[in-house]
Amino acid sequence: MAPKKKGSAKAAPTGPITDKTPSTDHKDIQWPAISHKDYLENFLDPLECKNFAALLDNLPLTVTPAAKKGEADRVNDRISIQATEFAKELWAALEPHVSSIASFQTHLKPPAKPHSLNPNIRLYRYSPGQPITSDKVEKLTIIVI
Repeated sequence: MAPKKKGSAKAAPTGPITDKTPSTDHKDIQWPAISHKDYLENFLDPLECKNFAALLDNLPLTVTPAAKKGEADRVNDRISIQATEFAKELWAALEPHVSSIASFQTHLKPPAKPHSLNPNIRLYRYSPGQPITSDKVEKLTIIVI
């Protein structure tokens, strides 16, 4: 009989768990409009928040898989969507506020400047009482609660 591998016990699934964040074709999604603002705080106005919440209600989000050894425990529903045009629209609204932020890549000459957003849009839904901590928000994320 072969020896048991360390850490081979699997946790029981608690919901529809998959190995990857599901990806959806962006052509099927009606993205809420985002107006250009003179401020970043509370970037989405109440109507935009309501529209994003409605969008989340109609997307096939999946439960985050159970954390593996050494990974942070995340509890949310999520989806990844390739949406080049929406990324451009979102960047157009954000660019006036972030284009002058100094780059952390000071070794580059000239230093890198922000120029666009990744079209891999990830949406996360947190239920009431689920904590949102810095280890969960690794990239620019629109969080609608």
